[in-house]
Amino acid sequence: MPYMVVNIWYPAHKIDEVVKIGFEVVQKYPPDKDLGERILPLATNNSERGVEGMIIWEIKEGKLEEALRRAGEAYAMFRGIEGFKHTIIVWSTAAEAYATIGKKSPI
Repeated sequence: MPYMVVNIWYPAHKIDEVVKIGFEVVQKYPPDKDLGERILPLATNNSERGVEGMIIWEIKEGKLEEALRRAGEAYAMFRGIEGFKHTIIVWSTAAEAYATIGKKSPI
């Protein structure tokens, strides 16, 4: 099963706006266990770039397209916050990566 890793960055002085929208996002897009499991619900730190956050989902077989669409819609809700940025990156397991070249993973 692939992993969907979401990274966010925003200026520290925008935290109140991000938290407000964050609550709206959770109301509109609550975690959907049919798509996968959040294995890292939210980790944050402060850096020279401001506040950084990371969320990791383990996506169920055949649900990646729907999970990506839903995440894109959810993070679009933050677009009005100046300086808010995000990335959504899909990572494969070693078994999935090896399978694409017709090999069995040695790990």
